[in-house]
Amino acid sequence: MIDLSKVIGYSKDCLQSRSLMRAVILDLYPGQTREMNVLLDVYESGVPREIRSAGTITDSQYAAYVQRIVNDYGLQEKYVMEGLDAWIDQCICVGTAAKIHKPEILPIDRTNGNSQPQPIKHAPIGAQSVQNVAGSSFDFDLKTIDANSVEIIKFKGFDEKELTVPSTIDQKKVVGIGKDAYKACKSVEKIIIAEGIIYIENGAFAECPILKEVVLPSTLKIIGSKEDSSKTDRFSFLYLITGENAGVFAQTAIRHIILPTGLIYLGRETFSGCSSLEEIDLPNGITEIKSRTFDGCSALKKILLPDGLKTIGDYAFSGCSKLQDITLPVNVTKILDHAFYSCEMLKDVQLNEGLLVIDNNVFENCSAMTEITLPSTLSSIGKEVFNLHEYHSPYDRRSNGWYTDNNNPKLTIYCYAGSKGLEYARNEGIPIKDASKR
Repeated sequence: MIDLSKVIGYSKDCLQSRSLMRAVILDLYPGQTREMNVLLDVYESGVPREIRSAGTITDSQYAAYVQRIVNDYGLQEKYVMEGLDAWIDQCICVGTAAKIHKPEILPIDRTNGNSQPQPIKHAPIGAQSVQNVAGSSFDFDLKTIDANSVEIIKFKGFDEKELTVPSTIDQKKVVGIGKDAYKACKSVEKIIIAEGIIYIENGAFAECPILKEVVLPSTLKIIGSKEDSSKTDRFSFLYLITGENAGVFAQTAIRHIILPTGLIYLGRETFSGCSSLEEIDLPNGITEIKSRTFDGCSALKKILLPDGLKTIGDYAFSGCSKLQDITLPVNVTKILDHAFYSCEMLKDVQLNEGLLVIDNNVFENCSAMTEITLPSTLSSIGKEVFNLHEYHSPYDRRSNGWYTDNNNPKLTIYCYAGSKGLEYARNEGIPIKDASKR
């Protein structure tokens, strides 16, 4: 049985994110996966924080909490009650849970009348930021938003190892951080952004080469400038070459960052070139991963995608050479071109039923991939989706001057009778197997 007091005593920081708590539990209690996942889901639901804040719990509140967690996470009642009891004893005092009159366990239909189980709602745990930090107008250029609010458009102070973005300046609330506001601060290693800040514009912390840690406020809703998508794609390479409109944290040394649960927008190239970033959880409010969001994150090994995700943008994970597996949530309908280009270790890819479009070159140069199941719902598959490049001398007559480009010879496609996937695999000469018999 997992002892939560031992887990929290081992590392108080584990309460800041699901992934940190999971790592501690695995260290202390290897092999207890089911109990661990239940405890994580119960904590993630926010119920323990409510109980701790109230300092007490009634029988009716207990029953309501159990029902809420069951509905949100699709867990069995008996496991929810075990996990909730552990958190109650941790948040109030040992023995409290035993005094509660437990509700009767009843079977619940989780399919809502159809054959597909309802998706688990994942909501990453928010980070702890700071409040009521006053700044001096001598250190900033400001833009007035209204009579009581300002946006920081330029940091003019001295670079230090740790900087705090203030919540107020001259008694006015800071609600946003403008484009390139802290760009190229060469000495900063940690940024703490105070509570109250709602948005961060493109390039705000880009090219801070030794920035390793960022603490974001729970009030943050938008990371990155909202752009006119009809104008940005044609300038994509210009962005990469000149640094114009760079992503908020592009080209930094961030290894781990906790995104607040209320985040609803993550702009293009947000973490582009963050070659030290190892893992990230995306909040449920994110419905689209924009162009090149994680492009060049060569250390990225784990990403948890939100259930509300609908679109994965072009080059979104291009060059994530350490990424080994990816599971798409149930609502994804489009994967745009080159989304997983040159993810050389990517082997286990779980595509969802409901996926409609796989664009050109999506899994190009994914040399570790040996099999994939294409869902029956696909209506469009682009060109060279599974191709591999083989580079040659510019004078080699086998090539087009630089490389030959052919389908991955190790790949087998599992597909369904009469599907677009079957048609595609046959046209490309890729070996096929019946997905219905897997």
